[in-house]
Amino acid sequence: MSPYVYSLLALTPEQLTKDSKAFFCRIHPEDRNMFLRAWEKHTHLPATIRLEYRMLGKGTRVVWVQENSVMSQGSIENEMICHGALIEIPEHQHIKTELQRWDRELQSLTGNLPDIIGRFDRKNRVMYLNRWWD
Repeated sequence: MSPYVYSLLALTPEQLTKDSKAFFCRIHPEDRNMFLRAWEKHTHLPATIRLEYRMLGKGTRVVWVQENSVMSQGSIENEMICHGALIEIPEHQHIKTELQRWDRELQSLTGNLPDIIGRFDRKNRVMYLNRWWD
């Protein structure tokens, strides 16, 4: 395990290998169910897993990561071995998340107004219509 993991998650490689829950506890609470569902659906080995999710770094830092892992059968019965890489995703993922949040907020605000509200692009294609348009 790379020592870089400390700068990413504020955990040493030793802490992660000794405590199996340490890694899971660093997964952002809103992403834990998605993480578990992705791993649970890979019951046939070998399995390749590719996920993007948030992790909690040092203090209040939230880090977007991409996980690429392969699960395989170990030499002992019921033993599973995981080989993989965790790569920090650049800032654009954070921007994408903020845009999605703003879009949900806009829809929430305009969805209940009694006025007709629409948004069109430069070619007059509909980008958004609230429920009163119909």
